[in-house]
Amino acid sequence: MGLSINLVCAFYEPKLVTEFVGEFLHKDISRPLSDQDHSKVKTTLRGVRVEVRRHDYMRHYKVHWLTVQPTKQLTFIVHDTRATVSLLEYFREKYNVNLRFPHLPAIQAGTNAKPIYLPMEVCCYNL
Repeated sequence: MGLSINLVCAFYEPKLVTEFVGEFLHKDISRPLSDQDHSKVKTTLRGVRVEVRRHDYMRHYKVHWLTVQPTKQLTFIVHDTRATVSLLEYFREKYNVNLRFPHLPAIQAGTNAKPIYLPMEVCCYNL
């Protein structure tokens, strides 16, 4: 009789960040997050790697922050045209994606000097 160790590992499937946030907060996320909920989610997601998938594209990003503004209020300058565009318009025109949760904050990846804004609903959280 020797020493034995049983190792149990759980493997999780990736899930959309919006699903994770709803389960984490035990709330319906069809309404804007309260300041307290925003803070909880920001703390939980900071430093986590998320992935964005499209038909022939997959990219990983590290979450640095959550935006204070909801996704529907975020704008940025497109480098090619130097035009200011909203994040909602950008995803609708470029990727044909109509965002269902424009009231939620966006994930900020990249740096503060060159932020990359990602709507939560296009990101997968790999537990």
